[in-house]
Amino acid sequence: MLKFYNNRELADKFQINPARWKRWSREFLPPDPLGGIQSGYARQYHPDQVFTVYFGGYLVAHMKFAIPEAKKILADLQKWLHSNGFCFNGNKGDCKKGTDGKSGKQYRLFIIRPEPGDVLNSNLQYRIQEIISSRKVQYEGRPVTQEQSVDVFHGSTKIPDPPARSAAMLNITGFMKDFVEKLGQDMKNYPALN
Repeated sequence: MLKFYNNRELADKFQINPARWKRWSREFLPPDPLGGIQSGYARQYHPDQVFTVYFGGYLVAHMKFAIPEAKKILADLQKWLHSNGFCFNGNKGDCKKGTDGKSGKQYRLFIIRPEPGDVLNSNLQYRIQEIISSRKVQYEGRPVTQEQSVDVFHGSTKIPDPPARSAAMLNITGFMKDFVEKLGQDMKNYPALN
């Protein structure tokens, strides 16, 4: 059975000030067709809407993007997120496990801001890194992690390695796991986590 959530319940689950949650929902979601200031109906959120608001709020509060930038990031990545299983599947079966049908992948998202003064490129760009393998090894007597990954460029054909000051990184798979745990949903409803 599909559970819908209200503002107070979500603010409690995510330990966010209710006024902040409501402000984020107004910014990142279209107007509620049933709601209004004096309609008497409290907004009800589908799990995908909850993720949109939570992700947008995280971009603003923790990654320090402006609201317009966060809206652009959400719009730019919506298709990729959905096609790679970062959405609620429920009983519909319309959320995919990824383009090759595999699940359980690990992804890192790099959001690359243009360099100050770069008038030719004023758009945000994205590099999505799929971790193929990760293992612990010894390097000069110290334990290190050796990874193999594939880069997927989103929004352009090729992005040079960004300078550290111009990219923000988010472990999107870990972020989604944290979101699902806080929401109290079953991981099986999210194909990216299976």
